[in-house]
Amino acid sequence: MSLTKALVLLAVAFSCFVSSVCRANVVRNELHHLAPQEAYEIGMQLRWQYKWYDAQQYLKFAANHGITNAMCMYSIMLLSDGATSTNSTKAYRYAKKAAHKGSECGVVLLANLSSQDHNPLGASKVSLSEDEDSLSNDSDFISVLFAVNTTDTFTEHSDEYYERLKMVSGNGNAIAQYALATAYQLNQFSGGFILSSSRNKEIRRLYKASADQGYIPAINAYVGLLLDDENYEEVSQYVQVAVRQGSANEILALADSYAIGGNLSQFKQNTILAASYYKVYFDSMAIDPFYPDFYNVEKASYESLVRTMSTEQKIKSEDLANQYLAAHKVRAFDDYWYLDQVKIAIQ
Repeated sequence: MSLTKALVLLAVAFSCFVSSVCRANVVRNELHHLAPQEAYEIGMQLRWQYKWYDAQQYLKFAANHGITNAMCMYSIMLLSDGATSTNSTKAYRYAKKAAHKGSECGVVLLANLSSQDHNPLGASKVSLSEDEDSLSNDSDFISVLFAVNTTDTFTEHSDEYYERLKMVSGNGNAIAQYALATAYQLNQFSGGFILSSSRNKEIRRLYKASADQGYIPAINAYVGLLLDDENYEEVSQYVQVAVRQGSANEILALADSYAIGGNLSQFKQNTILAASYYKVYFDSMAIDPFYPDFYNVEKASYESLVRTMSTEQKIKSEDLANQYLAAHKVRAFDDYWYLDQVKIAIQ
């Protein structure tokens, strides 16, 4: 390596270090002016946007000031950083605090962490049979379901668990409907179906019921079924529902559709709209740590598209993007969304 190249790399590294230090100071200053609940909500929004470092600062602040959901999420994010002894110890402490405050999510996290002496993190199996019987309402059960899915603690469930899931689903809970449909689809639960056609019909019904309540993971699943059917008109309707909620994946899908055109008559090739949706996505979202290459490929598509646009087109696309961003919060709706939904009915 030449001396010049080495100096350039050193300068870049130093610049990144200074930038991170400055950002950390900004976050600390902001936290002094926030209520704990506000810090929790900002932290979750940042988490949904894959801005993990900043998210942890806000969630830690909220957790240290008594917000139970923040304790759970901060514990989970510590584990996501890697199964180091330091992180595991901190995660255990926050999970324990949440459990002592009556959080079912905290209880599951604590059980998982308590078994690490004999098992790799995330590989242990925890029995919740007693907890399942004692859960007082649907939201408590969904809270446990969230913790189970988030920590990957379980590889299988008891029949009693699935029967309870069926009951909660039957009560119209969108999260339970989605979870039950997924369990059927992955053959985790037979459900007593003899014919696969009957099971597939029930999967479709459950995904649709959940999607019709606006539950984003279910919309994603149901849209997949509609695409298989080439039912593009309904695909368009559900995609628009998701976009109105600020769902990052659907926004990016719209950008791609408008960029190249496709089978959806509503989404014929439109350079300005494509650039607008791309800008909405990239102004909001950081790199998904699990799929970094995907982000870079899409970013390259956006930059390539912009190079073909006139100045007037660029200005118009930026105006449209800014209008959308002024009225919506863009985020990825993954399992962590459950934390804000378990105690309220999904309308």
